[in-house]
Amino acid sequence: MRLEGFCCIMRDDAEWSRRQRIVEREREMRILLADNRSKVRFALRVLLERQPGLAVVGEATNANDLLAQAKATHPDLVLLGWELPGLVGIDLLSTLRKIRPELEVIALSSRPEARRAALTAGANAFVSKTDLPERLLAAIDDCGGNSNIVQIERVAG
Repeated sequence: MRLEGFCCIMRDDAEWSRRQRIVEREREMRILLADNRSKVRFALRVLLERQPGLAVVGEATNANDLLAQAKATHPDLVLLGWELPGLVGIDLLSTLRKIRPELEVIALSSRPEARRAALTAGANAFVSKTDLPERLLAAIDDCGGNSNIVQIERVAG
């Protein structure tokens, strides 16, 4: 029983540390959600709105919506459903980079083979839609400039 309590304290300390890094940012990280499935966008919004330091600034259902929202809302980060209708992922990332070169992009897909394509195309990170929410939050934290884990993952790809 004592060991279980210790494990909980460790998890709480790690979560506190992550939240503290987010709070220490100068301002909220502005996130744009881009996925053609409303259930995915809803789940992402619910998860992100519960996190300190994160703000969902818009949603896009296709590539044209995403490009328009990226211009209008000035996000820091896009959570990009890799199978977004419109432009192919590689072309979409290239166009996004022309519009907003500093924009961070985390590609999302339930297809494992999409990982290599997304990272090769220039996504800052890839998270499977089947991963636990903590994995996505860690990737968002990494994109906030708090570690080099994403770089290591990209090289290992």
